[in-house]
Amino acid sequence: MSEIIYPPGCRPITEDLGPDELIRRLKTLAHTLQAMGQDEGAYQQYIPLALHLAEEQFLSHPSRDVQLLIACCIADVLRVYAPEAPYKDTDQVKTIFLFLITQLSGLKDPKDAAFKRYFYLLENLAYVKSFNMCFDLEDSQEIFCALFHLMFKIVNDEHSRELKVLC
Repeated sequence: MSEIIYPPGCRPITEDLGPDELIRRLKTLAHTLQAMGQDEGAYQQYIPLALHLAEEQFLSHPSRDVQLLIACCIADVLRVYAPEAPYKDTDQVKTIFLFLITQLSGLKDPKDAAFKRYFYLLENLAYVKSFNMCFDLEDSQEIFCALFHLMFKIVNDEHSRELKVLC
């Protein structure tokens, strides 16, 4: 695998960091990725970073906050690189989208302190139409069934009209 290059101001994201330091670094990275525009070819050096963020140790991290920040980073990677996501392995794409769906379950409680970040994740995925890349997968039905099942299960009267439209 290629050397992992981080955007300016971002520090390495490694599994051996303590949860607090990992969260601090992920917040910086998430903020940096959020500010990036779609500039075709300009971010090729960050593809190894994008692949690193989708590794199992981060997707299954015990911290809910780490998982949410990883999901937001991946969603921004999908936005920045659209329409050509850096994730090419079909098993990895399936794993990533099932992970993102799991993260979207955080939308169930609008009073949750992390709700704004969960909403950002949904808004980003919807705006970019990130789930469209799942249509080419053999297991696309499993992914879309999980997504629709989740949305029908969690959306309720406490949610804003804006959230309901996105879902």
